[in-house]
Amino acid sequence: MSMFLAFFVDQIQEISCYTFKKLVEKFKQKSSLWSSLTSAIEWVPLSSWDQFYYLLYYREMPPETG
Repeated sequence: MSMFLAFFVDQIQEISCYTFKKLVEKFKQKSSLWSSLTSAIEWVPLSSWDQFYYLLYYREMPPETG
């Protein structure tokens, strides 16, 4: 059941989050993407998943929004 839930969340991210889509394209293999996500999530203090995906894709902190 946990695997199904993880797959379901992954599919929702791919459909609804532009930055996540770009990450999937950049990493080409989801195993590489999940490895980066797992290691980075332990040390990156961010307030949203979109900020986290931005950081992984561009290798810099997202710009501050007003």
